[in-house]
Amino acid sequence: MLPLKKSNRWIWVFIIYTTIIFTGLLTTRFILGSEIFVKYILSLLLISAVSALIPCIGGFLGKRVFFIIYTFCTIVGILYMFYVVLGNTAPGWGDLTSIVGLLFMASVGAASGIVVEVILYIVKRKQN
Repeated sequence: MLPLKKSNRWIWVFIIYTTIIFTGLLTTRFILGSEIFVKYILSLLLISAVSALIPCIGGFLGKRVFFIIYTFCTIVGILYMFYVVLGNTAPGWGDLTSIVGLLFMASVGAASGIVVEVILYIVKRKQN
């Protein structure tokens, strides 16, 4: 169940969302055998925080459909990231292509969520 509009519980959703994305990114780096430096960890944390902030702001503003669509696409992006890494579909490029795949799916989720929210706004406005 999602928190209500403008609820402080969205902070917890943001923290959990960030943690899940960060854990996925870090796990794929370990699977690939990449060297883990502090700057890489901070970069992955920044990617995770920004990726989590977008849907949480939407949810905080009451855009539940946007949040759900973005979250679905992010889950697909995380699964794709693991597919690229575990399947070794891009030898030598797995680290880059997995992150790009995640960010692409998150972008698709953001664009789709905005389009659906605009359509819902127009439909509600025409009904009134």
